[in-house]
Amino acid sequence: MRPSAPLLRVQRLSVTHAGAAHPALRDLSLEVAAGEVVLLLGPSGSGKSTLALALNGLIPQSVEAEMTGSVEVSGQDTRTTPVARLATDVSLVFQDPDAQLVTGTVLDEVAFALENLLLPASEVLARAEKALRRMGLWHRRDWNPDLLSGGGRQRLAIACALAVHPTLIVLDEPTANLDPRGVEDVYAALDDLAADAEERAIVLIEHNVDAALRFATRVIVLGRDGRVLWDGRPSAVFDEHAAELAELGVWLPRTATPRDAALPAPAGRAASIPSRTAPAAPAIAVRDLVVQKRGTTVLRVPELEIESGSFTAVIGPNGAGKTTLLQALGGVVPPPRGTVRIGDLDAGRASPRELSARVGYVFQNPEHQFIAQTVRDELAHGLRLQRIDDVEIAERVERMLDRLGLRDKADEHPFLLSGGEKRRLSVGTALIARPDVLILDEPTFGQDRRRAAELLDLLRQRQQEGATVVVVSHDPALVASYATHTVVVDDGAVRAAGPTADLVDAVRTTAPDAAAEDSAAPRTEPSPTDPYAAAPASARHWLHRLNPLATFGAVIPAMVLLVATRDLITPAVFLVLACVLVLTGARLTRRTLAALLLGVPIGVAALTVGFGVWIAPAQVADTAPVLSIGDWTLHQGALLIGLTTALRLAAILALALLGGLTTTGPDLVRSSVQQLHVPYRIGYTALAAYRFVPRFGYELAVIRAAHRVRGHGFGGRFGGQGPLARVVRGWGYIVPLLASGIRHAERVALSMDARAFGAHPTRTERRIVAWRARDTAFVVAVLLASAAVFTATFPWQPG
Repeated sequence: MRPSAPLLRVQRLSVTHAGAAHPALRDLSLEVAAGEVVLLLGPSGSGKSTLALALNGLIPQSVEAEMTGSVEVSGQDTRTTPVARLATDVSLVFQDPDAQLVTGTVLDEVAFALENLLLPASEVLARAEKALRRMGLWHRRDWNPDLLSGGGRQRLAIACALAVHPTLIVLDEPTANLDPRGVEDVYAALDDLAADAEERAIVLIEHNVDAALRFATRVIVLGRDGRVLWDGRPSAVFDEHAAELAELGVWLPRTATPRDAALPAPAGRAASIPSRTAPAAPAIAVRDLVVQKRGTTVLRVPELEIESGSFTAVIGPNGAGKTTLLQALGGVVPPPRGTVRIGDLDAGRASPRELSARVGYVFQNPEHQFIAQTVRDELAHGLRLQRIDDVEIAERVERMLDRLGLRDKADEHPFLLSGGEKRRLSVGTALIARPDVLILDEPTFGQDRRRAAELLDLLRQRQQEGATVVVVSHDPALVASYATHTVVVDDGAVRAAGPTADLVDAVRTTAPDAAAEDSAAPRTEPSPTDPYAAAPASARHWLHRLNPLATFGAVIPAMVLLVATRDLITPAVFLVLACVLVLTGARLTRRTLAALLLGVPIGVAALTVGFGVWIAPAQVADTAPVLSIGDWTLHQGALLIGLTTALRLAAILALALLGGLTTTGPDLVRSSVQQLHVPYRIGYTALAAYRFVPRFGYELAVIRAAHRVRGHGFGGRFGGQGPLARVVRGWGYIVPLLASGIRHAERVALSMDARAFGAHPTRTERRIVAWRARDTAFVVAVLLASAAVFTATFPWQPG
C-alpha cells in the first residue's frame, strides 16, 4: 500500500508551451511513492518530456509555458520553490549526454552541483567518489568527459544525479543516442540504482521497454492529448492493453506484441527484390577506401559491395565509423577518386547536381539539411534542381505531404516542426526525388512505434520498386525485420558483410560487454584526497605550477608595448625570451615542439616577405633593390619593415603562449573567481560556452556537407564554384548553424539550472588555485625583464 505522503504528487496539471495552440499536458494527476520505479510511456508529442521538466520546476521557471494545477516533490511546490533549491530533491538526466557537460574533468562534472550547493569540500569529494565508483568511472575521474563513450557520458550524467542524494531521479530517454553496448552500459547502472531505491523514487521515460522492464514496478501511459490513459503494474498494463498501446504508437515489449499489431512484415529477402536472370552490378562498390581526419585514419575499407535492390543495415557501436562510411558511400564528404562508385558514377568526381539526382541522403540531425523557408518548398527543392515540370512537382509534393502527415504544416518553416515531424520531412526530401539509392542515418530516431513503422514502410516500398536502401541503425528489431543485408562496422573497419540471416553470430561479437571494457581500463588511482596527483607538474615543467593569472598577467604589459615598437631589436629579444621560457618550463608534445622550432622561423620569413611586398616601392626607394619584376622592385627597406612587423607579431604570439600552453580553462576560471572575485556565474557560464566552441566547427562541417549533397548553391543563377556561389551557400549555412547553437545552449542552460547553478551568491571551490610567492616572483621578474629590454633598446626606437 502506498504511503499517505508520496514523494511526488501531481494534481490536475496542464501545460501549454509558449506559442503552442494546444496543451502538451492536460489535466494530469498522479502520485509516486518512495521505492517505486515508474516507466512513463506515450506516443511522440504526448508530453513526456514536458512532464519531466515540470517535475523539477524548469517548467515554468526556466522554460516559458502556461501551467495550471500543481506539482509537489517532498511537499515542495515546484512552481514557487526555486529550481536550485529543488535540485537537492530532484535530479534530471537528459536525453543528450553532451548537453549536460560543463566542466573539464569527470570528477569536476560530478562535483559541479555539490559545489553549487555550498557543501564542504570534503563532503563534495566523498560524495563524488562514491557516485563515480558506483557508476564504474572513478578510475577515469581525471579524464576529459569528451573522451568517454556515449554510454560512459550518460553514466557520468547519472553519477552527477546520484551524488546530490535526491529523493526523485527523472531520466528522459537516457539511452536514445546510444548503441546496444551503450544501452547495456547504462542499464547495468540503472539496475544497481533501482535495487537500492527504498529511499527514493525513479521516473523513467524510455522507448527501450524490454530493458526498462527489468526493474520497473509500475507503468504510466500518456495519450496523444497529454492525459493519463493507463496506470498500473507492467504485466497488467501490457497484458490488458497491448492492442490499444500498439494502435497508439507506443513501443511494446516483445512478449506483449499482439500478432495483428506487430511491425510491418519483414521486407522479405530475395523475393522483395526485382527478379533478375543474372546477378546485377552492385548499387555501390567500394575499393581501397581510406578516410582520414586531421591526419588520422578513421576508416579503412579494402572492399565492400552494396547489392542493388537490397535493404542494407549498417550496424556497430558508437564511434565505430558507421556515419563516416555512410557519408563516403553517398559522396557527402567526397571520398578519394576511384574508391566509391555509385552505379557508373565516381562519388569522388561527381558534382552535387549529379549526386543529388542519384542519391537521397538523410542526416542524423534533420535541421542540418533544411534549406527552404517552408515545408512545401523543402520537398520541392530537389525536384526543381532536376528541372522537373512544375505541374509534376506540385503533384509529387502534395502526395508526399499526405504520406508524411504534414499537410497542415505545409506552409510552416521546417525549424518550427516538432522533432518527429522534422525527421519525417528529412526522409521525405530524399524519397520524393525517387533516387536509385537511399542512404539514411538513424531514420527512426525519436519516432514512436506508429511513425517509425510508417517511415519504414515508405522505405520498403521504394526498395520494392527497385531502389537500394542503406540505413545506419541501433535498433535490432529494425535490422531483423527489414534488412536483407547487414554491414558490421567496428573500430574503423568493416568486420562482416552479407545477408542478414548469415550474420547473427557476427553481430553478437561486435558488442563486447561494457563492464569488461571498463575493467580492462587502467586503474592507476591517485590519492582520494588529491585526485589531481596523477599528473603533477614536475620541477622541469615549472610554468604549469604557476597561477594562470600570473602567466597571463605578467606578459600583458610587454604585449601592449610591443604594439607600439618599430625597431627590430625589441621584438627579437622578447621572441627569444618567450621561446626560452616555453621550451624550458612548459610540457610540450612533439607536434607542439616541432611547430615552435620550425613554425616560428618559417612563419616569420613568410610574413616578412608578405608584408614587404605590400610596401610601396617609393617609400623605400633609397634602399638597395633585392628583386625586380618588370617595373616593380622589391627593396631591402621593404623587407626590413616586413621583418620588423613579423617579429612584433611573433613576439606577441609567443608571449601569449606562456599562458595558453601551461594552463587550462577550468583553472583560469577558478583563479579569476578566487583572486579577481569575478562572479562565479559569469566564470562558469563562460567555461560552458568555451566547451561549446569546438562544436561550431563540427556543426558547420556537417551542414556544409548536407547542403552539398542536396545541391544547394550548386545550381541556379549563382551555382558553381565562383565567389557569388560561395556567398549564396554561406548564407544558407547561417540559419541551421544558429539554430543548432541556440538549441544546444538552451539545453546546457537547462542542465546547469537543474544542477543548482546560481543557488547561492558563492560556491564551494574544492580545488583552490592559490596565489603563492613564486607567482609574485614570476610576475616581478617578467616585469623587470620587460622594463630592462625596453630601456636597453630605447636608443633604437624611432624618434
